[in-house]
Amino acid sequence: MFQLIQLPKGFEFVHLSWLPSDRHMSLTDYAKSYLPQIDTSEPFVLIGLSFGGMLMTELHKILHPVRFFVISSSVRSQDIPWWIRMIPNTLITPFMVKTVFKLTPRKVLLYFFGTNNKEEEKLLLNYFEDLNYENLANHIRMISSWNSVTETKEEKHALKIHATNDVLLPIAREDSTLILNEGGHFAIMSCAEEISDFIGRELRISDEEIAQQ
Repeated sequence: MFQLIQLPKGFEFVHLSWLPSDRHMSLTDYAKSYLPQIDTSEPFVLIGLSFGGMLMTELHKILHPVRFFVISSSVRSQDIPWWIRMIPNTLITPFMVKTVFKLTPRKVLLYFFGTNNKEEEKLLLNYFEDLNYENLANHIRMISSWNSVTETKEEKHALKIHATNDVLLPIAREDSTLILNEGGHFAIMSCAEEISDFIGRELRISDEEIAQQ
């Protein structure tokens, strides 16, 4: 999903591999399972998209990145839509999640994810084809039971990038650092240039801060 994001010279993406989860895992416990994948021996940045943003929020509570970005996501559980938080855990099963995805009309899925053109639609639909429904069900369960309170250092430090037309995880406008006036939940693709510019500026600032220490 980050293939259109361009980083400044000297920076590179280190993608974390999705790990298996189980139905009893909390988001905090799941985040801790990613710690071995993160090299903290030198300055690093955390960037998370959608559910990944919530995962990075939990990792930020443990680690000390020089910058912390969340894209089309939330750092506070109260910003999660009520209809997600109200889903009973007993209904969040791989079978039910797969059934919903398979029976929901394609136009409705594309509306919720906010694709803008045929290329984005194709990429998203290909992503759906490769879904691990057991993991996805566990992720939804983690989100619905997540308890990340306000007024934390994560909320204060997060550089939040959000599109005004995000239907899946609506924008908390007063909290967003970069508000994208075009695009929806899939803004990582449709607004890639604007997101790249913003991340690039912040990374250059962090470089200058480190050099002055």
